[in-house]
Amino acid sequence: MNIIKQKILVYLIKNLTHQRLQHSVQVAILAEDIAYNYEKIDPNKVYLAAILHDCAKCMSNTDLISFVNRYNLQIFDKDIIIKHCPNLLHSFVGSSIAKVKFQIQDEDILNAIQFHSQGRKDMSTCEKIIFISDFIAHKKNKLEILKLINSAKDNLNLTFMNVLISKIKYNLRRHFYLSNQIIDTWNWYIQN
Repeated sequence: MNIIKQKILVYLIKNLTHQRLQHSVQVAILAEDIAYNYEKIDPNKVYLAAILHDCAKCMSNTDLISFVNRYNLQIFDKDIIIKHCPNLLHSFVGSSIAKVKFQIQDEDILNAIQFHSQGRKDMSTCEKIIFISDFIAHKKNKLEILKLINSAKDNLNLTFMNVLISKIKYNLRRHFYLSNQIIDTWNWYIQN
C-alpha cells in the first residue's frame, strides 16, 4: 500500500498545481478520519480514493475531451457534458487513470473517484465519504467545517443529502449547468 501511495504522490506532484495537491491531501486526510467512524469501511481504501479524486482536475478541457474520446469512456450524457460543462469529465478521466496507471481494480475506489462531483444512485459508504469530504475541503469557515465533519461522523446519509442539496443550490444560484447525473442522484435519494 505504501509503494502505491508513493507512486500516486509522485504523479500528483507532477500533474497538479500546488493548490490542487494541497486540496487532494486535505480531502484524503479528512476522508480517512471520517472512515474510522464506520466499521465496514477500510480507511486505507477511502484514503486512496480521496487522494486520487482530482488526479485529472488540472487537465485542460481539450485534454479531458481527447482522453474521453481516445479511450471511449462510457459517460452518462457525454455529449451534453462536453458541450456545457467539460470540466465534469475530470472525475471520469481520474477514475480511468487510477485503474490504468495505478492498477486499482477495486470498483468502490473507482466509483468514488468517478462520482465524487455529481453523485449517483445507491452510493457506497466510501463514495459518500469522498463526496462529502471534497465538499468540506472547499469550505473556509472553521465552524462550518467542524459541524460538517461531526455530522459526517454521526450520520453519513443525512450529511450526504445536505451536501447534495448544497451542491445543487450552489449551481442554481450561479446559473451553472446542472447535469442530468446530479438530478438523477437527487431523484433517486428522495425516493429511497
